[in-house]
Amino acid sequence: MLWDKIAEVYKSWCEIFSFNYKLLSIVIRAYIKNPKYVLDAGCGTGILLRELKFAFPNSEVIGIDISKEMCKISSGIISDFRLIPFKDNTFDLVVFSYSLHEAPMEIEIILNEVSRILKVNGILVIRDVRSDMPSVISVIFYLTLLRFFGEEYVRNLKRKIDLFPNPKEIKSILERNGFEVLRSSEYLFDFEIFSRKK
Repeated sequence: MLWDKIAEVYKSWCEIFSFNYKLLSIVIRAYIKNPKYVLDAGCGTGILLRELKFAFPNSEVIGIDISKEMCKISSGIISDFRLIPFKDNTFDLVVFSYSLHEAPMEIEIILNEVSRILKVNGILVIRDVRSDMPSVISVIFYLTLLRFFGEEYVRNLKRKIDLFPNPKEIKSILERNGFEVLRSSEYLFDFEIFSRKK
């Protein structure tokens, strides 16, 4: 698995941008105060997981990832987004940070699974790469990743992002699947959507 091969390099990359994960955890706190259970879906090497534990010290914060090597670093649970190994209505908060694009053709299946494990009025946060980022930004984005991760990773990522719905489409999918969009922001290469399960 490609993610297993790049786990250590990915950890270094995430540490460079750790302020981004810290800011996300601060913004999340504005939407939910005292979640009992928090899930970082696609926790990678655990940088956001660490920030969520700091932001919510009284919460049970759990990470899942499909990569065995990433989970070794993060102490996460090996799991696929399509079959999350938790009971119905377990989580108060679920966060996908740069991970949902990994399954671009299965967004509805994944959101149905998230809806199953998320409590009513629970918060779902999606931060990911824009498939519709401006072309100049796209060139800079992929060249930067190419230098850090290599051609195989960039080719694989680009293929997935090209298939990934844009933020407007993600909002529509969320609304069709029983979520109320609370906030949506688009930036140069990424976006955030905060939603609540109805």
